[in-house]
Amino acid sequence: MGRLSAEDMLNHADRETALRWHLQSNHFPPVPLSMLRVARVSIACMESEDWDVKIPLPAGVLYHGQSVVSAIDACRALHLDVFIEVENR
Repeated sequence: MGRLSAEDMLNHADRETALRWHLQSNHFPPVPLSMLRVARVSIACMESEDWDVKIPLPAGVLYHGQSVVSAIDACRALHLDVFIEVENR
């Protein structure tokens, strides 16, 4: 499980399916699919090196008591590094 499973999913499914699977199956407890938008925005921000962008969280979700999370914190918390496409990776 973990990074290798996510990489394998990316090799055998489209990116969206792999991301959904990762959030639901590669975390315990599963990350709610309401977090998909946060994950997508975080990945896009990381790819454009906008690490500090504040991403609004879904209603009822807080990160350290806040209703927003930085792109880099979302990436770390959701273990999204395998989904980030950057040159020379």
